[in-house]
Amino acid sequence: MKKNYSKLKSFMRLMVSLFSLLVVSLPTNAQTVTNVRVEQAGNNIVVRYDLSGEPTSTKLQVSTDGGATWTDPKHTTGDIGFQIPGLDKQIVWDTMQDFEEFAYSDVRFQVKTTTPSDIELAKYAETLNFRGDKCYRSKNYTEAVKYFRLAADLGDKYAQYNLGLCYEYGNGVWQSYTEAAKCYLLAAGQGYAPAQYRYYLLCHDGWGKGPYDAKAKDYLRKAADQGYANAQYTYGCNLNAGIPTHNYKDTQKAAKYFQLAADQGHAGALRELAYYYQRGKGGLAKDNKSSFRCFRLAAEKGDAEAQYRLGKCYYDGIGVQQNYTEAVKWFRLAVDQGCCPAMLSLRNCYKYGNGVERNLKEARKYKRLARTCEEETWFWRHRESGYF
Repeated sequence: MKKNYSKLKSFMRLMVSLFSLLVVSLPTNAQTVTNVRVEQAGNNIVVRYDLSGEPTSTKLQVSTDGGATWTDPKHTTGDIGFQIPGLDKQIVWDTMQDFEEFAYSDVRFQVKTTTPSDIELAKYAETLNFRGDKCYRSKNYTEAVKYFRLAADLGDKYAQYNLGLCYEYGNGVWQSYTEAAKCYLLAAGQGYAPAQYRYYLLCHDGWGKGPYDAKAKDYLRKAADQGYANAQYTYGCNLNAGIPTHNYKDTQKAAKYFQLAADQGHAGALRELAYYYQRGKGGLAKDNKSSFRCFRLAAEKGDAEAQYRLGKCYYDGIGVQQNYTEAVKWFRLAVDQGCCPAMLSLRNCYKYGNGVERNLKEARKYKRLARTCEEETWFWRHRESGYF
């Protein structure tokens, strides 16, 4: 024990005597490691440095043969491993643990940088995206974009999607549907369903706001097949309208996707499924009670059209016992969201005194209100006929 302690004392005296030499002879990577300082702290050697440029992995190496070979000390702590750029980083070497191996007269040090692994980069990108999301939620959009962009450049699909949202809505950057589409496409290519869906919305069939891409429909189907409810509903609507099948309406397949989205509580899908039950479409047996149940679920989620339809069910006694009071309640909720046919239905309630006290003045008011949305006439005429 005394012999080892004597070696340690002589080794520490050597470290102190070589202190100025250590600072001068420490090799560095000029592109990433700068401003290197070496200090002694008790039995430890502390190497401080500044790191700039790209993220990298760092470690301390020691040479006892004038720099011919380099060895990694076993007992180092501090800023080693994967590192992001920053100032005043430090590596601490516990010399008491390693002095037997390195107690020689010519001891040199270097901070070695290596390319980080894919796992390290992925974790770093995840951290950047998390910071960006935190800034976005606090409405600090400029900072959010900075973090999202850094993470997106590292290939993080969530950050690519989030950056696309910033471009689409003009949060923290100039609004650009083209740039948004580029970001969504990067994330879509990695199989991220929300990005595939939003890319379709921007670029499908030239109807979107982004650049046209004939492959956008494929991404919608992929998102739907991954279980993304919004995509399932939209893909079901397309099948119902014959869009992906060249005007051949595949209502049975549409019913399948509506059911999948409805099982996740999607209001639009519940509403469409209610129509299918009401009309006996898509291989479903005509079932007014099931139709009423789906309309009610969608209406309770705030879907204006479903609220109007639920009111009609109560008004006409379809799938439920006739109840004018309940009908008026749901008509009002739909009117509050600007539903044109609900205005006309509420007008009839006031005109004939069904569910409310008869009031011709109120009836005329809702009739005038309905005239303000005459552009919807085509839609509702075809909706009533079961065209879509």
